[in-house]
Amino acid sequence: IFFLRKGKNFRAKGGVDMRYQPDAQQLILAAGRAARSMGHSYVGSVHLLLALAQTPSLPANLLLGAGFDAAVAQSMAAVLYGKGTPGLPLPQGFSNQARRVLRCAGDEARAFGDREVRAVHLLLSLLRQRKTAARDLMILGGVDCEELFSRTGDYLKWAPPMQARTNKEGSATKLLE
Repeated sequence: IFFLRKGKNFRAKGGVDMRYQPDAQQLILAAGRAARSMGHSYVGSVHLLLALAQTPSLPANLLLGAGFDAAVAQSMAAVLYGKGTPGLPLPQGFSNQARRVLRCAGDEARAFGDREVRAVHLLLSLLRQRKTAARDLMILGGVDCEELFSRTGDYLKWAPPMQARTNKEGSATKLLE
């Protein structure tokens, strides 16, 4: 997929170099698979949302806690946005909405002091964007987007920061083993 092929770094607003963490990279790839399974020739915000909801992770738990059901959402997306021929390639790449969500996820990460975009930042970006198909799908699914945004933001503020494991920590672990 284009965002991952160009390299793992990208430049967010303010000129800060950002990087996707592996969970966010896997999520983007899962969104491509979701688009192909629905027979769509593009990856849209709905596909990102469906991938978020179906991948076991913190964002999926937050969505579930807010009342979002991935199976029902998948069915609603098929009715609202149609179903094409599954397995086709993705010649159109990302929709404008999906590109905006991916770009804004970097802004969300930067706002929380992170240098890497995680899947939870993609959820925040989906919730912040007002005019996307994913937000419409969440609202149809009974999710209060503002409440979920606040809850997710509170979690990120109070959760311990994710720190990269250094070589020193890795060698200490080996000695203990």
